[in-house]
Amino acid sequence: MYWPAVPIVKCLGIGLVKHYQSEGSLNKKIDVGLIILEPHISNILNGHKTIELRKMNHKKHIGKKIALLQGGMIRGYAVIEKVIHYKSKSDLIKDQKKHRASEWMYDNDDFSYRYGYVLKHVEKLENPKPYKHPQGAQIWVKL
Repeated sequence: MYWPAVPIVKCLGIGLVKHYQSEGSLNKKIDVGLIILEPHISNILNGHKTIELRKMNHKKHIGKKIALLQGGMIRGYAVIEKVIHYKSKSDLIKDQKKHRASEWMYDNDDFSYRYGYVLKHVEKLENPKPYKHPQGAQIWVKL
């Protein structure tokens, strides 16, 4: 069934909700979540951070709506628009305002956080929902 991109209005007509129904990945069931620690998850949900740095490239999640997880709770949702591969420290520094990483990451000889997940259509849940966290999950969780 096709749903046009129309804002969903609260039942009593009070205010407008940021959720939109549309065709494509935004309309599908969300089956995976990305674990993000504080303060990073709050910065993402408040719009101060648009790129989440990671050590691994997970291309299979590009274009999918994912849950943003922290402390056993679903705090919000986002779409991974693309993954940026930072080949040099200077490339990483150019996007500092988007990923908000500390300078110690640039000075670290390891320089292991080379992948930036560009997050779009971020939705913050006013009332976070609990989820069942499987034992051993550290990055991705199947919901």
